Amino acid sequence: MKYLLKELREQKGETQAETAKALGIARTTYSRWERDLSSVSFSKALALARYFNVRLSEIKLKAD
Repeated sequence: MKYLLKELREQKGETQAETAKALGIARTTYSRWERDLSSVSFSKALALARYFNVRLSEIKLKAD
C-alpha cells in the first residue's frame, strides 16, 4: 500500500499534510499509512478510495 498511496497523492500534486487535511486526519496518521507502518480501518479505507477515485480493494485494510 505504501507505494500506491504515495503515488496517488503525488499524482494529485499534494503534500501529506494537504491530503490528511482533506481526509480529516492527522498528517502523522496519513504518513504512517503511506509508509505501511499502520493499517487502515474500513471506514478510512473507504474514504481513501473515494478521495483517490480507486477501488476499495486497492486500499490495504486493517484486520479486525
